Amino acid sequence: MDISHWERFLLARKIEIQLYPTFFCAVDRPKITLMKIKYTCPFCKTVLHTTVLELPLVCPTCSKPVKVREEDLYFLVEMGKRLFHDNDLRELALEYFLDASACGASEVDIYLGALYFEGVGTEPDEEKAFSYLLSAYERKDPDAMYYLGRYYLGKDENEKAVSYFEEAAEYDHPHSIGNLAACYATGVGVKKDPKKAFGLYSRAAELGNPDSMALLGGYYERGEVTEVDKWQALYWYKRSLDSGNEMARILYYPLYHELHPEGDNGDDGAL
Repeated sequence: MDISHWERFLLARKIEIQLYPTFFCAVDRPKITLMKIKYTCPFCKTVLHTTVLELPLVCPTCSKPVKVREEDLYFLVEMGKRLFHDNDLRELALEYFLDASACGASEVDIYLGALYFEGVGTEPDEEKAFSYLLSAYERKDPDAMYYLGRYYLGKDENEKAVSYFEEAAEYDHPHSIGNLAACYATGVGVKKDPKKAFGLYSRAAELGNPDSMALLGGYYERGEVTEVDKWQALYWYKRSLDSGNEMARILYYPLYHELHPEGDNGDDGAL
């Protein structure tokens, strides 16, 4: 999706309005007016008029931070989450999570860790990512375990990476199980064990990991640690493709035409 910065801004504001309409008193392209919200400084009693996009608050009179109301903090967190899960707008999530974090929302640490780790909306920053991920890990967040595993893989501390993937796997985290399978398939951080890798890829595929679906299909097509079953391979390639893994296309179509030499082209409307 190729959109301009201004169009991204408008799309983000559209999500904001849908999420928390009481904050918006007018929407008139290209101008968007936010309803003012009122705060009173608990220290010097100064009355503050602001908007949800100007949080966190520092009193201009006494320079002390003003605690943000729960409903306003909810807006920042939920807005960040909606942007984070939109591939076209994900880079805009960072500022909302940073503001929410500054307001005391520790639940956004995992998102900030992921954004800094991947370099989305900012330059990659392993130090910041590691700090946020550790904070999320303390709350037993499986996503934090997954990213910490990837962090240590990048540092060639493979055994430590495997330990994080194994811990996340206890929570049925599909990406971590897929990474753990890859470790056993290649002997990274553990003793190479193709049979265990196959079992882990099967588990990750059943939990919805598109990459594991394609790799599992490869095991069936080659007959590696299992019987050759090209129909089963085709099934997993198709599942992977339908789950958004475009790389599975180069696996699916050749096998489809091999198994359907006089059939259709394999497009059944689900692709």
